[in-house]
Amino acid sequence: QQLARGERSRILQKPLKGSQSHIFETYLEQKSGHRILWTEEPSSPPRIVIWYVAKHKHVSRLMQLIDDSKSRSARQLMPQTLVDELQNEDLVAHDDEPKREVLLDIVGNVP
Repeated sequence: QQLARGERSRILQKPLKGSQSHIFETYLEQKSGHRILWTEEPSSPPRIVIWYVAKHKHVSRLMQLIDDSKSRSARQLMPQTLVDELQNEDLVAHDDEPKREVLLDIVGNVP
């Protein structure tokens, strides 16, 4: 509620170092050592995305997961001109070539 009202302090919004994204942590409780890891996404008004509630010892690993997720989300499709160029050089399959199927192992949840 305090963040939604725009209140900020070191306990409510501590910027974390060592990540590519601007990730913040908020102390959930002093006794438990839990932190809320969140990012602020640009919009009007700005919105907060809560990623994890975690113990302090897991913060570094979770920061890396957030960075990985944000980089996957930011990927863009290749322009058609680049795809055509790669196909002309036989670096990628042509659209008329048969596509191979990959069946998933539903028991092991791996391809």
